[in-house]
This record gives sequence, C-alpha cells and structure tokens, in this order.
Amino acid sequence: MNPEKCAHYWGEVGTNCGICFSVCPFSKGHEWYHDGTRWFIENVPTVDPLWVSLDDSLGYGAHWDSEEYWREE
Repeated sequence: MNPEKCAHYWGEVGTNCGICFSVCPFSKGHEWYHDGTRWFIENVPTVDPLWVSLDDSLGYGAHWDSEEYWREE
C-alpha cells in the first residue's frame, strides 16, 4: 500500500478507498477462478496486464449508476 499515491489518486477522482476496495482482485470471493487469479498475481507478475484486461472486460471495475442503484421500485 502506498498512502501518498492513494491520497493523490483520491484527489484526482474525488473519492476514497471504496473504489479501490470494490475493484481489488483480493476483495473478490473464493471461487476457484478468483483464487487462481490471486495466485498468478502473487507468483507471475508478468501477466498482470492480462488480469487487468479480463477484470475490466468482465465489468468488475465498472462504476455503478448511483441513480439507478437508489431508484425505488
């Protein structure tokens, strides 16, 4: 963790740790594919760009529409 880098990023995006926690691969469940991804992140850092691309394509890093979330049904 790099607190200075985090604080700088918060200033850029206007938020706090919530986004980082929600998109962090280490905050996902313990399904076999998440466990496998964590293993690769820890042991084979050369494929990190692949995991970022897959994470984005699966929508894990997507921002939620707050109006849609809070809309009453």
